[in-house]
Amino acid sequence: APSDDQDTPKGKLTRFIFDLSLNHIGPLQLDGLFKGNRLDVILRTEQHFSQNMQAHMRRLYKGALDQTQINGDLSFQNRADSWVTIQEDTSKTLTQNA
Repeated sequence: APSDDQDTPKGKLTRFIFDLSLNHIGPLQLDGLFKGNRLDVILRTEQHFSQNMQAHMRRLYKGALDQTQINGDLSFQNRADSWVTIQEDTSKTLTQNA
């Protein structure tokens, strides 16, 4: 997935987006924004997670971050118009030497 690294007055800002397809959930988009010691993540799915499931996933996310010097929030979106569409940047071509 492409990343968007930018230097801002308060530090480096990195955004990443992963488009996944999971057997039990279906299409899922993981959209993260990392700046300084903060990592905010949005999970986009076609299915709606119950409030209990969202709360459980937020607790797991917070528990994982509590073991680091990073904080952040986990949020959920399931509206079709909230998905991010990635356009391929043809000006940057990755090559691999064999």
